[in-house]
Amino acid sequence: HQIPGYVPASLSGHRAAVKAVFFDAADRTLYAVDRGGAVSVWELRERPDADQEAAAATAAELEAAGEAGRGEDRLGQWWELRERHYLDKGHARVTSAVMHAPSRLLVVGFSSGVFALYEMPSCNEIHTLSVSDGRIDATAVSPGGEWLAFGCAQLGQLLVWEWQAESYVLKQQGHFFAEIHCLAYSPGGAIIATGGGDSKVKLWSPASGFCFVTFGEHTAPVVDLAFVPHGRALVSASLDGTVRAFDLLRYRNFQTLVTPTPVQFGCVAVDPSGEIVCAGSRDTYNVYVWNLQTAHLLETLSGHESPVSCLAFGASGGGGSCVLASGSWDKTVRLWDFVSSSSSIEVLQHGADVLAVAFSPDGSAIASGGYDRTVRLWDTDTGSHFHTLLGHSDDVLSLAFSADGALLASGSGDRTLRVWDVPTRAPPPPPPSPPPLPPWLPSHIFKPPPPPPESPAALCRDEVEDCQPAICVVFHEFGVRHCKATCGHCTELGLPGEDELGLEVYGDSDFEYGAS
Repeated sequence: HQIPGYVPASLSGHRAAVKAVFFDAADRTLYAVDRGGAVSVWELRERPDADQEAAAATAAELEAAGEAGRGEDRLGQWWELRERHYLDKGHARVTSAVMHAPSRLLVVGFSSGVFALYEMPSCNEIHTLSVSDGRIDATAVSPGGEWLAFGCAQLGQLLVWEWQAESYVLKQQGHFFAEIHCLAYSPGGAIIATGGGDSKVKLWSPASGFCFVTFGEHTAPVVDLAFVPHGRALVSASLDGTVRAFDLLRYRNFQTLVTPTPVQFGCVAVDPSGEIVCAGSRDTYNVYVWNLQTAHLLETLSGHESPVSCLAFGASGGGGSCVLASGSWDKTVRLWDFVSSSSSIEVLQHGADVLAVAFSPDGSAIASGGYDRTVRLWDTDTGSHFHTLLGHSDDVLSLAFSADGALLASGSGDRTLRVWDVPTRAPPPPPPSPPPLPPWLPSHIFKPPPPPPESPAALCRDEVEDCQPAICVVFHEFGVRHCKATCGHCTELGLPGEDELGLEVYGDSDFEYGAS
């Protein structure tokens, strides 16, 4: 050792893993807590076999050399076991411990969710409480010793307890034993709502990061959430076959929407007026429509052939009525105007299972994403596909347009979020021009088509004398419009059909029929 005559201490005697070790305020008492509940108290005392004069001389030399404070005052001393206590809380294991040295208070958390407060060194129990159903993984004490904090990783809990007043200062719990299936921001951004596999809906404050309300009415995992546009209510869909509406002013479940037969819901959406709620099912492949105020089932929209995975409301491109878009695993997106008709007004063929849909703010475009790792853009009015965004390496799971509609964000299973410039829709291409005439076809026999007649039958009778059957057949053979395509003149003359007619070309202007 760097200090002559110093021998590091090795303290033993515990039969289980040591969970925590603490010094008292004077650094002359050591407390050790093991997993089995044994608490050892060690005190620093003079060794009977040590040369105290040599130890004092070494300490004086270090102080004279300016190297004092390196532990020279511990020369000639050792740690001696003073006493050992055993903590028994129903044979529960010690999972965490912390000590407040100024007040000599030892706080111990157990695997049963119970914590106990002890006064050291006598280890007198002065307070105990069960704060969780899972083990207490972390424990802390405030500098003044009034507040005790406990963390439970298994249940996602954070608790702050004022032990003298016996009251909670803070209680926080996340979605334990389950994934977070859905998340939604309130219209004003002041609240974040989450739903998880623990059947709970939680409201969080983005400013503080704390959960301030938990709704536990669902009995199965919550799979989708949607805020009502005015922001005073939240709608949740669950696999328990219910869609529930929660009042965000009184924090209560004020409406429960159900179907005539039990179904499992996979998505939910609220129309811009806040009066209509739609939910898509996973087992019946239908979209159900309710009135939020009366909870009356208004309509059942059928047409999909696989589970409905996503819903979105948007205005039609012309600024007309509200349109509902539903995406499904049947590789289609259906647009519904259920106010005027219960049938879909447009079916968009995505080409792969659809997992996300979103309308542009003006309602002129709709985006769809799915298992094919692409984002496809569609014109809402015409239902035509005008662009495909490529770049993701896994399923596209979520889509959102910016407020001005110029940007589109897409989230994917490849753990990336991509932001795209929304492309403008190009004008439709002009119709293809007719194929050119063969170079050897005499130009003097081509006549421009006559103006559209009032009566095709009259045209046939008027132009019988001018008809040249051979020329008509030649034109038809090479795709040039002629009287047969317009009015069936050649058919009235009794000419053979195309499959019965062969044509031999002998010169620039000589055409004859030949056997095929």
